[in-house]
Amino acid sequence: MDIVLRRVLRSIIGPAGDVDWTLPWHARHGLKTWYAVCLGQYWRFASYVSTLPTERWVVRALYWLPQHARRVDRPAYTNKLQAQTNPGAAGI
Repeated sequence: MDIVLRRVLRSIIGPAGDVDWTLPWHARHGLKTWYAVCLGQYWRFASYVSTLPTERWVVRALYWLPQHARRVDRPAYTNKLQAQTNPGAAGI
């Protein structure tokens, strides 16, 4: 009921005079945007992980390289697809 009463009063009286309505709502209330919060959490986590001792599993997982793994490249079938759509262009 209090919400409805405040809404009616705002519609009758108008917004508060000491509020700068040209600013975004989060700046008026002293809040950060979600982008700034997420970016801060990302860098705070990166700082935490970078300062961990080397015997922690997180640090070991970051330096791990898989053995006998396929190299990252285009799929092997792309030339065959090009050969089917344009014979003579792929050289197969």
